[in-house]
Amino acid sequence: TGFWGVLWRFWPVLLILIGLKTLIGSGRSLLVAGITAFTMFAVLGLSLYISWSKTTEKPTITNISERLGSFSKAKVEIDFGAGDLKLDGISGVGYLMEATAEHRGSSTGISKEFTQVSGTGQLKLTVTSEARRLIGEKKDKWQLHFTRDIPIDIKLKSGLSELDIDLSLLKLENINMDIGASRLHLKLPSFGISKAEIKSGMADIEITIPEGKAAQIKV
Repeated sequence: TGFWGVLWRFWPVLLILIGLKTLIGSGRSLLVAGITAFTMFAVLGLSLYISWSKTTEKPTITNISERLGSFSKAKVEIDFGAGDLKLDGISGVGYLMEATAEHRGSSTGISKEFTQVSGTGQLKLTVTSEARRLIGEKKDKWQLHFTRDIPIDIKLKSGLSELDIDLSLLKLENINMDIGASRLHLKLPSFGISKAEIKSGMADIEITIPEGKAAQIKV
């Protein structure tokens, strides 16, 4: 997001200024003009600073993983936020998940929680609180790789994001997605029976069904 993208985040300020002029009235137009000019210069200066800082910061890259244990299946919950996310299967053995997260800022931008309940591994990946920003948030980039050795259920939640989800090599049983206003490219598994549910806002969704595999679609 460049300068104009950052500036757009301050649109509520314009509404406040309009309301201020209405409340004060035309009798103090000079005061209103002064407040308006000061506020606009402050917004422009802050927008320029945020835009410049985003282009000069070096990203922090973090690698995390979770090994396969004695569990026979896994449930994965991903709370991504906003940015670019790629998800696919890995051919390596011994790991439930391997991930690379890129974040611009003092935080790594990703946290991991894992528990095992009755033979099921439960993994949760979330954006750290410091990485969630109201103004000028940094764009996270995650690459997630999951095992092909055991069945997996995936629950994914994201905001304004670019999502490239390739499930073709996974033993996926279910995937539930709440993606808001995102762009999604979803490739379904090549074998087995799986169920995908997608809830979205103003999203651009492309679903690829493997050749020769039957599908039932409800909109």
